[in-house]
Amino acid sequence: MKKNIFFYIALLMLCCMTSCVNKSTDQEPTIGDFSKADFTPSGQMDGYDYVDLGLSVKWATCNLGAKSKERLGDYYAWQETTPVNSLTYVNYQLAFNPCNPETNILSSKFDAARMNMSKNWRMPTYDEQEELCKNCFWEWTDDFQGTGTAGCIIMSKTTNKAIFLPVTGYMNAGKNLDEEDRAHYWSSWAGVGDYWKQQLTAMTLAFHKGMNYKYGGTFGTARRYDGLQIRAVVGQAEEYYPETPAALDDTETKAQGVSVNGKVDGYTYVDLGLPSRTLWATYNVGGSKPKDYGKYYAWGETTPKDYYWDTTYKFFDGTYEGWYRYNKYTWFVAHHETVDGKFILDPEDDAATQNMSARWCMPTKKQCEELCRYVKWTLVGTSYLEGKSVNNGYTIRFPLAGWEYSTEPNTHMHARYWSSELMEANFDGTDYRAYMMWSNNADAMEVVASMRIQGAPVRAVVKD
Repeated sequence: MKKNIFFYIALLMLCCMTSCVNKSTDQEPTIGDFSKADFTPSGQMDGYDYVDLGLSVKWATCNLGAKSKERLGDYYAWQETTPVNSLTYVNYQLAFNPCNPETNILSSKFDAARMNMSKNWRMPTYDEQEELCKNCFWEWTDDFQGTGTAGCIIMSKTTNKAIFLPVTGYMNAGKNLDEEDRAHYWSSWAGVGDYWKQQLTAMTLAFHKGMNYKYGGTFGTARRYDGLQIRAVVGQAEEYYPETPAALDDTETKAQGVSVNGKVDGYTYVDLGLPSRTLWATYNVGGSKPKDYGKYYAWGETTPKDYYWDTTYKFFDGTYEGWYRYNKYTWFVAHHETVDGKFILDPEDDAATQNMSARWCMPTKKQCEELCRYVKWTLVGTSYLEGKSVNNGYTIRFPLAGWEYSTEPNTHMHARYWSSELMEANFDGTDYRAYMMWSNNADAMEVVASMRIQGAPVRAVVKD
């Protein structure tokens, strides 16, 4: 009796195993009948045709910027909303990530499909591109419908509805590379974790002639400053930035020639729609309008002077073994008699706070970096940098006021503006440098570190 029981148990287990094997076999990809592919649109959204492939989102029938299925459309750098064909790392508009920090997905302000089609369209996520690969049949063609365009036909496994993705190559430095047999399409996902922050890449869907299309396309990363194609999907992009900009003060805006939203303690500011909501002064400390250079201050000093050097520096404390010593904002034990470990200016050493009001202060390094990355800069002759917010289009201006240092002449050909933050380390292991915004005759601003004893202008921000 026991033997019979064991026999039936074994038989039952064998049947279960066979069932599992058959189920697995059933899930193996099959080849679709592409003669039945139906490319007719399923409907329209805001004037643009889409195809319903039976997936979680509906896909556009054409590439962004194209008027028909076989056209390539426009090339976009990741997170830029205007087409490019000669982009390089040097002139890439946004060098850092403007994503929702919780998802690493582009917000609506940086989604090219959203900004060029309508609020009901967006770039696809990585998951949606993966769904397109796993749940559709794929087939390469060298000549799509007699147009001479190569690419992939992608057909629904359930409805035979289909889209065509043409081979696109990618654009870099004015050249279209891999144009004959490879395609690269942006997703809206920057990638996993913090890897993308250093590598300046984003996730893509790609395919090429000769690959195995049993499982659809493949995935990878591309340099954000390369120009790639975009195939949009129906759906609203993530709203990470305010859609409605703060109202302008028309009188002050007209008088200053830049955007002005209001005043704090008598000083005008602009709201550039930044993620931190930081409000920036419209002119330099010591000035009265955007074109004024204002006053020059050594880092941590609150009054201008005639000569900027170590021995005239407010915190100078003699020398030690050939090194200059300071008595505040110090961390390098080998050079200073006392170390306080302070990296952010106290209010009594903040040129903005002391010369404007307690509601104003010098910007932190993070606030400076944010301004640099969320503003499109244009150099206007040898006079100033004009910045236009990529969030709300409001403007800010920084005169090329130069700097004062030792007996060197101030040539007024650079923009240098102090932050409130000391550099934590540098190549010579000293605490002699502080962060500042800097532009060297280019259509860009960046944050660098420079000698804290030099005299440079200050552009204030509203506290909190």
